[in-house]
This record gives sequence, C-alpha cells and structure tokens, in this order.
Amino acid sequence: MKFGYNYYKEMAMLALEGRFGKDNVKEVSIAKNNDVELEGVNIRMESTNVSPIIYFDKSKEFYDETDVFKFLEQAEYAYKEGRHFIEQGLEDIYEWEKVKTFLRPRVVNYVANSQRLKGLPYVRRLDLAVIFTVEVKDFLDVGDSGVITVSNHLMERWKVNEETLYLEAIKNMENSKYSIENMNAMMERLGMDEMLIPIDEEKPGMFVGTCCDGIGGASVILSQRILEEFREKMGCSKVFVLPSSINEVILVDADMGDVSSLRAVVQEVNRTEVSEMEYLSDNVYCFYNGILEVAV
Repeated sequence: MKFGYNYYKEMAMLALEGRFGKDNVKEVSIAKNNDVELEGVNIRMESTNVSPIIYFDKSKEFYDETDVFKFLEQAEYAYKEGRHFIEQGLEDIYEWEKVKTFLRPRVVNYVANSQRLKGLPYVRRLDLAVIFTVEVKDFLDVGDSGVITVSNHLMERWKVNEETLYLEAIKNMENSKYSIENMNAMMERLGMDEMLIPIDEEKPGMFVGTCCDGIGGASVILSQRILEEFREKMGCSKVFVLPSSINEVILVDADMGDVSSLRAVVQEVNRTEVSEMEYLSDNVYCFYNGILEVAV
C-alpha cells in the first residue's frame, strides 16, 4: 500500500508513541543551515536534558510500511546512542573547561541564516557568520560521529561571550587536522578520473581546502595562518578563495583568472550542483597582505 507524506508522518508518530509513550515524543520543526526547515520528532529521555531528534524523510513522493519501520529503527538507534552518550559523560557539555578544547568554528551565509542565527551565538565575518559546534566523537572519545551546535543558552551556561568562543574555536581548528590538496590529485585518489581538469604546466592549478573529515571544512578560510602558509607555498602574492560549499573551499593563485569570471563559475555551480543546505556564498574572496576580503 502506497501513501503520501502526511500519512507516512502520522503512521510514524503512532509507531513512536507505541514504543516510547505518547508523552515522550513531540513533533518539532528545526531550522537547519540556510534556514531550511526540517520536520522531525524529539524523544524525551528520563533524568536528562539531552534528547535525540529524528528527521522525517521528505525525499519521496510515495511511502509504504517499510518506510515507517525504517523510521522506527532510526529512532531506536538514536535513543540507544543518546543513552550511550549520556553514560559516556555528555552532560559534561555544560562545563566550559571540559568542553572548550573540542569547540570548532563553522561558516554559514549570514543573510540566508537570518532566522537560525537568532538562537545561536555568532561572529560576523564578511558576508558570512561564524557559528560554533562541539565534536561529539572527540569530546566523548567514542566512535560515533555527530556535532552539537552551540546555542545562546549553552553559551550562557558557560559564562563566556562570542569573541571567546571564536578565539578558542580558531585555535582548536588550527591545531587539528586539515588538508589543502591539489584538486586533480584528490580526484585520482577518489577514483573520479573522469572529472580531472586539464593542467596548464605554467600554473599550479586548483586546491581543495577542508578539515580532516570534510564536514564544515570551509571554516579553514578563517585561519590567517593556513591561508598564509598556502600563499607562501604557491609563491604568489594573492590567493583567490572560491566557496565550493560549507564543507570545502577552492584555493587558486590570483593569476589564474579574473574575479568576474571566477564569480560566474561559483554562482553557476551553486545553482546546479550545490544543495540548498550546503550553499555558502556566491562571492569570491581574496587573501592579500594577511587579510581575507570579498574580491571586487
């Protein structure tokens, strides 16, 4: 039997209420990156303020019972994972001295996140906003992935301000693993030879900058040290930074092209290749004399 999204959601809610109790599940709408609203369910766990959220799958036109069972399995896993995180000390998240070394920056588009930013501490940089996350897998020393986005409430519990968060997060990012890899070398490593870019032997080519796991890796552009090391390695006076997505940027010698042409490329890729939730910016940035600015 096939049915639409609303009926799928109703069936999933009934399944969750049967498993966790009607008073322990609540339908929620959460603003994610670029103010994209995701619908999901919050599952309350006893004796803790921590509660997992599972998001409904809106990618299909029609659903069936297997989709409902799959959602219930995801909820079961999220609940079990939440309990595991608590046992490992997740509630220490409220203690600044224990958590500060696991803080990381994330860059998002300032205008596109106008609603989401109302609930988050952030620092404005150019046309971007820098928000902050805690890497759960590192904080708890567990294999599971996941991040906790720092809210205004959490910052208040820590008794710190936005500038303190920013300085700590940048320091942590610079001390962690990041990569700046030649784009063709990366394509070959990933087995994507069909996407190799013809090389001009006189020019160094394009380089992909990101963090070690690739999630939120565009934040490498916040580090003057990282950009300066790349500029010196290339032996150029200026570096153009192309925002590929929130997860990575492309770095090139400024002699590789003019700003208007590169901006047109960025805008075309954003329209045709980048998902709404991963969009970062239509601008091109220029790193020169130790300063990152919007290129004009």
